[in-house]
Formats: sequence, structure tokens, C-alpha cells
Amino acid sequence: MSPGYAPPARTGTDGTAIASFVLGILSLFIFGIILGIIAVVLGTTAKRKIADSGGTIGGQGLATAGQILGVIGIVASVLWIIYIFGR
Repeated sequence: MSPGYAPPARTGTDGTAIASFVLGILSLFIFGIILGIIAVVLGTTAKRKIADSGGTIGGQGLATAGQILGVIGIVASVLWIIYIFGR
């Protein structure tokens, strides 16, 4: 075995990515516009933080899922509001 550098050890999943994912799920059911926007912003922040960590922080998939669910929650809420007030 030749000496070399070990890859950086992961310290865990980013908490902001987890929060984005949870808020993205909640945005599908309650306060879609508000929670959806927060989920998208937190997801973007988490992805930037994960990229800057050089591989030591995980959670890229959770952050992306939080962003997608947040957008779906926003769109669903807007469509629901249009449906309710468009009668």
C-alpha cells in the first residue's frame, strides 16, 4: 500500500438540507406558499454549503428534494387559490 491522502471524512448530513426536505413535504399540505418558499431558499443555501464543504457534508439529495417539493407546494397552493377565488 502506498502512502497517500485519505478522502475527507463525512461529518454527516447538513441540517439545512433536512429542514428544506421537511418543509417541502409540509408545503404540500399546509401553508404551501410560505413553507414552499422557505423550503426552496433553505435547499439552495444547503446545496451551496454542501458544495463549499469539499465533500465533508452530505445531504445534496435532500436539499434537491426539498427544493422540488417546495416548488410543487407553491404551484399547488397558487392553483388552489385560483380555483377557490375563480368561481
